[in-house]
Amino acid sequence: MKTKEVVETYLSAVEAGDFARAATFLSDNFTFVGPAPQPLGKKEYLKVQGALVAGMPDWKFNSKKIEEVTPNHVKLTVAVSGTQTRDLDLSALGMPKLSATGKHVQNPTEKVEISIENGKLTNLTVEKVPGGGIPGVLSQLGVSLPKN
Repeated sequence: MKTKEVVETYLSAVEAGDFARAATFLSDNFTFVGPAPQPLGKKEYLKVQGALVAGMPDWKFNSKKIEEVTPNHVKLTVAVSGTQTRDLDLSALGMPKLSATGKHVQNPTEKVEISIENGKLTNLTVEKVPGGGIPGVLSQLGVSLPKN
């Protein structure tokens, strides 16, 4: 499977809520950097993604412009969206559970860079943009976040 196909298949597995399959595309030393309050390892990242999909069953990355820069490096853009029809439990990030709001969120476009080795994602870095990432999602759901 080409690097671009690995990324597309991984993103589809997450959107479908198939985290057993999604986990097979992440290396044991996987790191997620950018829109979360702190970098996350594989276990924490999957837990957060699982919580987002559980709370927003229509969660989508809305990925575009997937470009294989090298055989081990992919760039793309995402503009995550979803409707919070169920409780959102982001306790993995030290946040309280948020009861379903029924609100739809649409984040701005964010640039993503992914490193891959042996068919597994080793690093996923998302550009921090105003109104983006998990803080952007929470803000749209009415959660007041401390200013840094």
